[in-house]
Amino acid sequence: MKKKQRENLAKYFYDVSKIVFSLAVLGNYLSKERFDFITFLGGVFFAGLTFACAYLLDGKED
Repeated sequence: MKKKQRENLAKYFYDVSKIVFSLAVLGNYLSKERFDFITFLGGVFFAGLTFACAYLLDGKED
């Protein structure tokens, strides 16, 4: 993978991480329905996973 492709993929993963966090975690917290802890944990896990992927891709050098 070329450096520019890796940088773009890292940006994509950072964006996915933010979206997942917003929807699953903050959306669940701000919802008027009852708080769903499984959705909260799943959102935190997936947001952390995508952030870690982005961090690892961003840190690689050619």
